[in-house]
Formats: sequence, structure tokens, C-alpha cells
Amino acid sequence: MGLLDELKRSLDDVTVESSRLARLTGLNLDLVSLRGQRDAALRELGRQALAAADDGSIQAPQIIAAAEVARDLDRRVTELEAEIERLRSESSAVRAVANALDPPPRPASEPTVGPTPGPASAGSETAALPGVVAPDHGATTGGGG
Repeated sequence: MGLLDELKRSLDDVTVESSRLARLTGLNLDLVSLRGQRDAALRELGRQALAAADDGSIQAPQIIAAAEVARDLDRRVTELEAEIERLRSESSAVRAVANALDPPPRPASEPTVGPTPGPASAGSETAALPGVVAPDHGATTGGGG
């Protein structure tokens, strides 16, 4: 068997395998589509069964029990949604109050003014600096020179 015959057989194998994979991919896509349609049909069946159980036109105990479970889940969903909304609105209200109570930030270019010197430190250069305490010099003890 020559090289040309071997290449032709390999090309035929690739063609057959490609066709098989294309068919497999198409079938998988069809399967996903059918499953989606089936799920939609079951959801619709469930909605109709729930409506029939609610209006009393279905008396089957299993359907009535399943409908009660669905109604209970609906109630729980509604309660959780209300709780989430309440917490969100509380959070918004708290932020609004906090923003109203907080003074706006000062621009960086605005100078910071230190404390005003009191009578004991009048005339002291260091008394106007924040965090610096002016020396007493005996003003409160009556002693000194």
C-alpha cells in the first residue's frame, strides 16, 4: 500500500468521524431543546393543577397536598421578599439620618483653626497650637516672682 492510499484512508476516517460528531452534536442540541420544552409543559401543567385545586375542580389527595405545599412556599417567598424590602428601606433610612447628622467634609484647601487660647495662656505662642499646653508659670498657685 502506498503513501497516497494511506492518506486517502486517513482522510476518509476523518470525514466519517466528523460526520458522526456533527450528528452527535445535533442530537444533543435536540435533546436539550426537548427537555426545555418538557420542563415548560410541566410548569404549565403544575400551574393548571394548582388552579384546579384552588377552585375545587380537582379532588385528588396528592394534587391537593402538592398544591398546599406550593401555596406554603408562595407564602414564605412573599414573607422573605417583604423582610428583604423592609431591611433595605431601614438601611436607606439609617444612611439618610447618618448623612444628615455628619457635617460635610472640609475642602483640603481650607485651613484648620486651633482652639482659642484661654486667659491662663494669653500671650503664649504655643497656646494656639492644637494639643500643646502652655506652661502655667504659677498663675493659679499665687506663687512666683
